[in-house]
Amino acid sequence: MNKPPLTPQKNRRRLPCAITALAALASTAAIASAAPTPSFMGLGTTSTCRFPTLAADVSADGSVVVGRCQNNTGNGAFEAFRWTGATGLITLGDLPGGGYSSQSLGVSADGSVVVGTGRSSESGSSNVATRWTQDSGLMSLGVLPGGQYSSSASTISDDGSVIVGFSSSSLNDQAYRWTAQEGMVGLGASRSYARGVSADGSVIVGEVGSLIRPFRWTSQNGLVNLGLPPGGANEASAQDVSNDGNTIVGYGVKPSGDSYAFLWREDGGFQNLGSLLGDTISLAREVSGDGSRIVGYSRRADFRAVLWDGANGIRDLRQMLIDDFGLNLTGWLLTDAFAISSDGNTIVGVGINPQGEQEAFRAVIPEPCTAAFALAAIAILRPRRRSHPSRL
Repeated sequence: MNKPPLTPQKNRRRLPCAITALAALASTAAIASAAPTPSFMGLGTTSTCRFPTLAADVSADGSVVVGRCQNNTGNGAFEAFRWTGATGLITLGDLPGGGYSSQSLGVSADGSVVVGTGRSSESGSSNVATRWTQDSGLMSLGVLPGGQYSSSASTISDDGSVIVGFSSSSLNDQAYRWTAQEGMVGLGASRSYARGVSADGSVIVGEVGSLIRPFRWTSQNGLVNLGLPPGGANEASAQDVSNDGNTIVGYGVKPSGDSYAFLWREDGGFQNLGSLLGDTISLAREVSGDGSRIVGYSRRADFRAVLWDGANGIRDLRQMLIDDFGLNLTGWLLTDAFAISSDGNTIVGVGINPQGEQEAFRAVIPEPCTAAFALAAIAILRPRRRSHPSRL
């Protein structure tokens, strides 16, 4: 039997729903097209670089990964690497006269500038801060005045113009800020170590003092001790800072030696991030550009890479990749998440691969809102059943 055509009145009633559904579909399609495809991979090795490998940092969009691997010279030392999907893992060598003992610790937003440590004929068996570009190769940043030949470059600003780290100096080890114009300039505090920097290089975070405390540095206020996070810590360290410099992550250490991850916000102070159920130790290493996602590890007996966010709290990264995205991680144990891209979609770190080797990994996950929009669109489009009173 043919159904009668819809009356104008019924058409008018359904039109807003259709428009809403189409708008939701368009919005979801746009988000889906922009969202990355979930994936997981080990970064492998090369003829000049073997296991163990470790991924220490990642570019803003997740396309460039830097870290270290064991070199094949037979001296048992590490060598810096840079990885892209197109090139695979490429080793960066060492400084002139060095013994192939280098590592990459940080990378600029576009992946073109890499910082870390190396050794040279001048530094001998000590590490010295390095800067690498495709044009210049690996170059030494030197040391602060009055110091022995020992320094390290921890990380770098988005545009690659500001590098932070620590160096031996007349004040013992001292945190520094490096630019091409001014060179290496100490932050003025003995036993200080710079670990993280904001996108524009204006905010630096790290640790200071013989009784270790987290600090936040700006040119206006200098080095400010943030105190201790709640939870029983007698020492603490700041490890990274958001793009705007207002969200800091790190860890506190109890007298027992157990550590716990913390979050600090300029407008809210400290927050204890906790650990996975049954674990007693956690550490936050890095935060996404907007401060919404944090990576690190949690442990009791085994180390497990974790991801924190406001909606879900702390989660086992491996289990999340399996449960939420259906990825195959058979045989893998993800032990530590060292870095997260500025856009929050790419996580890198280290795990134990199915062959039992320590291997650098790269995991790609979409924004949490992508799935939510898709579910919302489906709910809008799903036919609704009208309820009718029972007819007796």
